[in-house]
Amino acid sequence: MRDLQKLKVILLERHQEPVHLFLIKMGAVQYIKVDCEEESDTGFLHACQVPTDESLKNSDIQKRIKRDFEDLDFKTNDLVDDVVPLHGKTIKEILSNMEQKLTTIEEQSKLIQLVEFASTLIEKTEKKLEELKASPKKVIPKYETHVEQQTTEEVLAEAKRNLTDIYNQLDKIIRTPITKKGKQDNGDLIEQVLELRNREYSEKRHMMEIPMEIPEKGNLQSSLLDIRSMSLEVDELLEAEKNMAQCDTIVYFEAWVLLKQLSRVIEGINEITNGICVIEQEKPKSEDNVPRPIKRKNRLFESFEILTYSLGFPRKGEINPVYLMAFAFPFLYGIMFADVGHGAILFLGGILLLIARSRTDMDKVGEIPRYILYAAGMITLSGISAMFWGYLFGEFFGPSGVLHPVLLVQIGPFWFGGFDPVHEPLRLLRFTILIGVSFITLSLVFRVINYLKSRDGARAIASICWIWFLLGGFFMWVYWGGISQITTWFGEGLPMLLALVMAPLIISMIIMARAESIMDGVNFSVEVFIESLGHTLSFCRLAALFLAHTALSTMFLDLAGVENGNFPPSSIPLIALGTILILCIEGLIVAVHTIRLHWIELLPKFYSAEGKLFQPIEINNNKKKR
Repeated sequence: MRDLQKLKVILLERHQEPVHLFLIKMGAVQYIKVDCEEESDTGFLHACQVPTDESLKNSDIQKRIKRDFEDLDFKTNDLVDDVVPLHGKTIKEILSNMEQKLTTIEEQSKLIQLVEFASTLIEKTEKKLEELKASPKKVIPKYETHVEQQTTEEVLAEAKRNLTDIYNQLDKIIRTPITKKGKQDNGDLIEQVLELRNREYSEKRHMMEIPMEIPEKGNLQSSLLDIRSMSLEVDELLEAEKNMAQCDTIVYFEAWVLLKQLSRVIEGINEITNGICVIEQEKPKSEDNVPRPIKRKNRLFESFEILTYSLGFPRKGEINPVYLMAFAFPFLYGIMFADVGHGAILFLGGILLLIARSRTDMDKVGEIPRYILYAAGMITLSGISAMFWGYLFGEFFGPSGVLHPVLLVQIGPFWFGGFDPVHEPLRLLRFTILIGVSFITLSLVFRVINYLKSRDGARAIASICWIWFLLGGFFMWVYWGGISQITTWFGEGLPMLLALVMAPLIISMIIMARAESIMDGVNFSVEVFIESLGHTLSFCRLAALFLAHTALSTMFLDLAGVENGNFPPSSIPLIALGTILILCIEGLIVAVHTIRLHWIELLPKFYSAEGKLFQPIEINNNKKKR
């Protein structure tokens, strides 16, 4: 089912901004940048130019806001809680309203600055008076402190001037030699300072009785944040207009529109333009890289989503590998980190992180704590998997003897648990190769599905031949043996070798040669051979890291004197230290190798990561992020 449809619109230039604002408020449209290069030579189309005066005015508003924040010693926040509406039918009107609000705020801020400055001067002056013990007689001007129908601004400005003069004189007095006559003059000076201080306090009380005259600093900060958010929204509006093209007084644009909002978008454009427009609907073509609306997963899977989309987004119709990674990552991690005790700690830690994640504003934490909280679901699931595999292999803080291996199932020579990997490493190696072949085959099945959905029959058949080759080679290895029995492959097993290994390589080469070229066919067959062998062997790292984990745990068990499941009280500190080191160091190493298996061996088989995320143009710069 289609999620998006392309819309082509022609309208008059005077309707451009009203329609633009309407579409942004809808939040269901993503513009397609119109390529004007081909038409510009004939003079038919040229890119829309953002009005210079609007861009400069918005830039000036942002500079004024930054200056006001510095003057008032405010800390800017990247995000605010509420969406700030834009008032006005055009960007010009919006900027005018913003400018008026900013001017009002700046006038109010001047009074606050005067009050704070006067208070600071009084404090500094009183400190100078405390330092002053005696001084020669100085000519101290008598300052008029009476108020005759003065406004609050005038009173504070006069206090500021008087206090500044007094402060400067005190600074000079302290640096001069002391005489006996200074004390009487200092008394006059102290009286003037006290009188100014009382006057400043009375003005503050007077202002407190009139709350509308001087607002709280918190209200000014909130208002400045709102205007700053509106200014950033205007930046987005102006940037989005660059995707349009125009011809004299006619504007043309293309956009992807959500199918469920298509009728409302068309009705809204017709209403704004009074029907003076041309609107054409167009179904997406097969060659179009249609943006894909992606619904965010819940918090348990968000870490897998981040890891997957760090490569890129899926193309439309392509299988989204997030849920595959949500299953495969803990599965593989648990094999390499198989231990009931260590897995239980991971599980409990993951649960605590999930609780903290639900109660934390992710925009107010640092980058490293943020990613740790995002990984809460991954840690929880990996802990469950580690406990499961640790139970099958008999690991509890290492091979301590508390648990014994438990066989889950046996498929031919492959055992799922039921053996001690340290003493039977070859059995563990066979098990990991089975896991690698299984996951690579699953990835190739997804590859076939993607090609069938895009109706690329040739590549789908070639991918089926890849599966044929992989499983055929695996069967040969199981039936005839490995490298030590390679001569048997070309002797008794030659017919099977031709049918299971050589045939799929030759068929896939012919198919790709007919679909592309001879060299492409040869390259594809070589790629199939090398990747099947190399990527399958790459899964042997599961065995290597599991053995490393067991060896490290065994070392701490031996140092602590643990035998046959008996943990002496004196062993607890050393076991705790070893557990911390294993969780922090080896746990991180295992995670890196698990990500590597996904990004190199699994996902590239079927995931192009060349898609586009559907991001409708909307006012969202001040919304809370996940």
